[in-house]
Amino acid sequence: MVESPSEQAKSSSESRVGLEQQLATANSTVAILQNEKAKLQQEVAESKKEQDDLLMLLADQDQKILYLKSRLKELGESIEDEDDLDARDQLEDEDEDDDDDEEEEDADED
Repeated sequence: MVESPSEQAKSSSESRVGLEQQLATANSTVAILQNEKAKLQQEVAESKKEQDDLLMLLADQDQKILYLKSRLKELGESIEDEDDLDARDQLEDEDEDDDDDEEEEDADED
């Protein structure tokens, strides 16, 4: 089956129109995705700046705490660090667990 030149031209024209539509759709999708990418990059940059600001505030607070602790020590107050309190709490929890174990052993012996 041989196509006439006019049929070939019509088929080529239809094929071209279809390809042009696909290209337009692809270009539109690319533009949308590039816009979305730019928005996300801006959000990331803003988040990083906010994180840096928060880290600066945290560092300022740490410095203020250190200054106030040293000032209290100068004034004769005893200062317990959070680490000391955490360690003491952990030891107290372990002692309670040991006491519970001993009570269970005593009950088993009866």
